[in-house]
Amino acid sequence: MYTCPKEESPVCYFLSFSSFQENTTTVALTTTTEDPKSELFRKGIVIVRWFFLPIVVVGTVTNILNMIVFSKKQMRCLSTGNFLLVLAIADFIMMYFQV
Repeated sequence: MYTCPKEESPVCYFLSFSSFQENTTTVALTTTTEDPKSELFRKGIVIVRWFFLPIVVVGTVTNILNMIVFSKKQMRCLSTGNFLLVLAIADFIMMYFQV
């Protein structure tokens, strides 16, 4: 326990209780070894994982369906079909590199 005079009370961090003495206040100083930014970072990672999970699942299913449709012979004869097939493959690959 640390005892600081009342004049220095803004400097003291956590006020636990006032003592019976008139000119002092007893405070408990707590030190944390964990950086608050790392706690925020950890919470952010959890939020990002749960936010992007449905996007990855839906994106995987739709890209696989696009690859199946655009790889058919009727679609490959058009330049647009080839472009969309390559786009679906690139999107599928980049989705897993970004996560």
